[in-house]
Amino acid sequence: MYHLRSHFGCRRIYQGIFSIHVPGVLYQSAEPCVSVPGESRYCLGDVVRGMCGVLSEDVGLYEPLTVYDNLLYYADIYGMDRVASNKRIDELLIEFDLYEKKSLIVKGFSTGMKKKVALIRAMLHKPKILLLDEPTNGLDPVSTTDLRNMLSALAKEHGATVIMTTHNLEEVQKMCDRISIFRHGHNIFTDSISSLKDNSRYMENGQFSLEKLYMDIEEKGAAG
Repeated sequence: MYHLRSHFGCRRIYQGIFSIHVPGVLYQSAEPCVSVPGESRYCLGDVVRGMCGVLSEDVGLYEPLTVYDNLLYYADIYGMDRVASNKRIDELLIEFDLYEKKSLIVKGFSTGMKKKVALIRAMLHKPKILLLDEPTNGLDPVSTTDLRNMLSALAKEHGATVIMTTHNLEEVQKMCDRISIFRHGHNIFTDSISSLKDNSRYMENGQFSLEKLYMDIEEKGAAG
């Protein structure tokens, strides 16, 4: 899992990424073009969109529809088989403790419940690339732990690349393999969590502190 930390919103931080390599996809251009091995060098928007799952700040659900109808609609867009999509929907609803609310309309749901439905939508088709903006905001501790486990399984068992933006540094330490810090659209720091944990400079009370690292970078930026 990959974490991006910035001074601006999710949309701009993703616009500021110029090179991401994931299984089967290479994005490396000042122009918005993606090349897939064995395919044409021209942009393959439909192919790439089919490989992606996205959770933005605006959850983007159709509030007059039920939870099930929302998820089934997106499963159809993803091209999922109806039997497979129903099985996957039920599986994720159970994981997120929403199965009993399957037939309820989304309008009137709390922020946390809407976030859960949007997360399920993003994970429905087991995407190869998952882009998440503040995925744990509004989730209770149990749902946060469940989400962490599901994202880990998605990455390890299905070879997915998970890219998330968040201000929750504690979750970054628990969930991510690598981090990047962006400032004004530029990547000013990138490293793996494992190598950072071996650096005594970022230890606090005998443990690695991502907050200490971040504040150190901020102080250097202010001084520069």
